[in-house]
Amino acid sequence: MPKKKLVQLSIIGLLIIFILATRLINTSNTPEILKPLSEEIHKLEIQGPGMSVNARLEDSVWVLGDRGYPADQGTLLRMVDTVKSIRTDHLISRREDEERYGLTADKILIVKVYSNDEPLRVLRIGKESESGRGVYFSVEGVPGIFLSLENLRSTFSKTEADLRNKQMLSLTLAEITSLTVEGPGLRYTLFKDSSQGGSAWSIQDLDLPLDQRKVEQYVSQLVRINAISFPEETSLTGRNPSWRFNLKTQDKSYMLDLFDPSGEDNTAYPMLVSESPYPFNVSKYKAEELMKGPVWFLGD
Repeated sequence: MPKKKLVQLSIIGLLIIFILATRLINTSNTPEILKPLSEEIHKLEIQGPGMSVNARLEDSVWVLGDRGYPADQGTLLRMVDTVKSIRTDHLISRREDEERYGLTADKILIVKVYSNDEPLRVLRIGKESESGRGVYFSVEGVPGIFLSLENLRSTFSKTEADLRNKQMLSLTLAEITSLTVEGPGLRYTLFKDSSQGGSAWSIQDLDLPLDQRKVEQYVSQLVRINAISFPEETSLTGRNPSWRFNLKTQDKSYMLDLFDPSGEDNTAYPMLVSESPYPFNVSKYKAEELMKGPVWFLGD
């Protein structure tokens, strides 16, 4: 074998040995505290510049803050799973270089999880890596800085409003048997006509054919209501709704109140639903889709 070729193969072999040794060292340097947690998490706290989140598990449901706002269950479960099983590439530095890794007080995110009231893990989340493929972080009580294999900052950089459950009503079109609408100067009831097999929609006291597609489109706007934001809880005190909707199923009624926007912001319309004591906002587009008189449903 030519001497040049032998030297090249030797160099490649040394590189392979170096890479394997480095990975072995990094793996052995991963402390036991970074192994997956087996305990159930009952509380999660997030602290960061200008933000504070306190979430807790109540009757197997995640709620937020002192008021116990219902949380987005999927998002909270993903957060908990992330803390319990941190995916880390390797130990970056044994030194606590806070400035270099974005772990200073003006940038850091601190995430704490508890089993009942016992602290299990405290993450200190810094900046994204230069490659954008991970985030620097440390674990309280463990020396050194690690690099995550996922963007911990985007996962946990959430406010209480971000984490609130925004699905305010979730029904299906098939469940609805009637809908009564009250608006400025009008009141009418849409119902499924039993004389037509209970599938065709009619308007009470109006013997005219309806565009069934329009009716179903309209009712579908009401059976699923999602919030875009949440106003102050006292913002609707003393105010009357401009529109009211009463959805009925075989065994239950659901009341929805729509209010005119207040202040200079005319893009958010406050609403209330009977299933929740908390006011919420819907978009101007959504509100306008709900403001329909009976003539809108008439067929050609």
